[in-house]
Amino acid sequence: MINPDDLSAVLRPRYDAFCRISNSASFQVLVYCGKRSDEEQAILFRNGRKMALIKATATDLEKKWRRPDLAHILLSAPPQMGKVIKTWAAPGQSAHNYGMAFDGVPKHCGKLVWDDKTPEGLALWVRYGELIESIGLEWAGRWTRKKREFPHAQVRGFDWRELISG
Repeated sequence: MINPDDLSAVLRPRYDAFCRISNSASFQVLVYCGKRSDEEQAILFRNGRKMALIKATATDLEKKWRRPDLAHILLSAPPQMGKVIKTWAAPGQSAHNYGMAFDGVPKHCGKLVWDDKTPEGLALWVRYGELIESIGLEWAGRWTRKKREFPHAQVRGFDWRELISG
């Protein structure tokens, strides 16, 4: 569960609306991630990546975005042993860092459904996305410009580049 009070003033009413409509539609969902700290983002970003890419990203944060603080957070995060990439966004580059996104997963008969390959699993994800979009949010399950992320919902038109410099 997330703390809705951590969500931005822009996202919070839409999150509340999502909770209402999913309940009224008898659609079971677990929202498991909302606002994320830069430290949490760094840990997720490091997972599945080689150190050379992590260092290159830190250099980009420091030089291009003038955020040596974020570069330091990324480089000092504990090493991740997993081989699976968990996020495409470094610290400061995620809508989660600004309270502008949440992640959820549909449930069926009380069990979380991560499967998006079978027709039954995909149908649950599509329904989740339809509910997200019905309240004016962007569902990352429709992304074509980058990797799709079925759990991810964010404020439509959000661009971290506008906020990273503070």
